[in-house]
Amino acid sequence: MRAAIPLAKGSASSSRWLNRQSRDPYVRLRSSPTSSSSLPTSYRSRSSFKLVSLAQKHPSLLNPSTTKSVVDLGAAPGGWSQVALNMLKRGKTSGRGRVWAVDILGMEPIPGVEVIKGDFLSSEVRDFLKSKVQQQASAGAGPGTGMDEKMENDTFGGIDTVLSDMMAPMTGVRIRDIGLSLELCAAATIFARDVLNKAKEGEEVRKEGGKKVYPGGNLVMKFFAHPDLDEFKKLELDPWFGKVVVEKPKESRSESSEAYWVCLGFKGDPNVR
Repeated sequence: MRAAIPLAKGSASSSRWLNRQSRDPYVRLRSSPTSSSSLPTSYRSRSSFKLVSLAQKHPSLLNPSTTKSVVDLGAAPGGWSQVALNMLKRGKTSGRGRVWAVDILGMEPIPGVEVIKGDFLSSEVRDFLKSKVQQQASAGAGPGTGMDEKMENDTFGGIDTVLSDMMAPMTGVRIRDIGLSLELCAAATIFARDVLNKAKEGEEVRKEGGKKVYPGGNLVMKFFAHPDLDEFKKLELDPWFGKVVVEKPKESRSESSEAYWVCLGFKGDPNVR
């Protein structure tokens, strides 16, 4: 086993980081046993609880009754994929759902999740992901251990939810960091438009537990607040979805400028409706 590199004794920033981690309830919670045997005993990342919070507030995202296919972009180390897989296992499609996880970084396998290592900004990686989705759709089987049963009396028309927690390495130059964030959002949006299930004509918003569930696919993606990204929402998201809201989950650190677009009820191209 390789010895850990000790932190510098006199490093104020290291001390602040350690202090923050020790006091963070979600850092502790991610490795705590859960009360339900249907959930993992630990999550791989603190950010898992952000997705749990978003899914509880917006049941369209990972609905056990209707969600059967999820793509997780920027997935490493796998916390969001774990959450998505657990939700699929609870529903009527249990054992037949599909989760694809994509990241430029390596990631330990998760039974039931197909991991694709590569840069999502590469057209080759995006095309490969689309081909994998299409192959599984044609075969009618889910990828991974325990998720490969045939879909009986069920047709696969696309992806139910695209998740993107992608974040480019921060440069410290704000205008460049915003540009990188926008590039990732644009790539995720274009991909989602290509693969999401479109709401069928006549389908209406329904209530579930007092909350609205939108027909059609969904998109969740991280962004960093900036006026240019407000314009992106107005032009590239609002016309394509039934509802688009900005969320900053309570699990996000207060000092972070990150937020999430939650896009519900994919309607398709507004120019051809």
